[in-house]
Amino acid sequence: DRRLQQVAEIAKSFPDPQELERFESTAIGGWAGWWIVNEEVSDAWRQNRRDSRHTNRAREGFTTAINDAIEHLQQRNVSLEGKLRSRNLPEAEREFYQWEIARNEAIIERRTEELQQFATGETAEAVPVMQGEAHELDMLVRSRRDDLREDFFAIFRKYSELNRARAELKRLEANLAARKEWLERYDAQHPQ
Repeated sequence: DRRLQQVAEIAKSFPDPQELERFESTAIGGWAGWWIVNEEVSDAWRQNRRDSRHTNRAREGFTTAINDAIEHLQQRNVSLEGKLRSRNLPEAEREFYQWEIARNEAIIERRTEELQQFATGETAEAVPVMQGEAHELDMLVRSRRDDLREDFFAIFRKYSELNRARAELKRLEANLAARKEWLERYDAQHPQ
């Protein structure tokens, strides 16, 4: 959650596109009083265009990732609510599922709020950086994003392992109950 907050703060700092003149004119003194006017595409306009494309792609990626996270949590809650409808669910498991649904709802609310803040343009103050620093920042953001993705996958793997362990425990408990029942019947049929 803390890393996602950091990524959201970085995403809020993306610069807005600027309206710049596309062409710039340069006048060069010529021979015998003639002036040569040279019009060419402005370097600042080109840089702004590159920045805008990169920013738009990053904003779309952030928005898509948040929406995917919200959708995943909503699907998870639907699954958990289906499990809660089971009649043979132990009370401890029922409480855990209810706790997880409440936690997921709080996360969904927080993600929706972050997405709303991002969409309304409540941005942090942008600080201009040099090209080398910008590249390092870009690499840092990519590294953090990859770390965050790996953390999410690790959480999902561990949760899957937990579900497998629960299923195995249920199977073992059912086996134990069946064995106890068999022993009781056996003892009743063969008193010694």
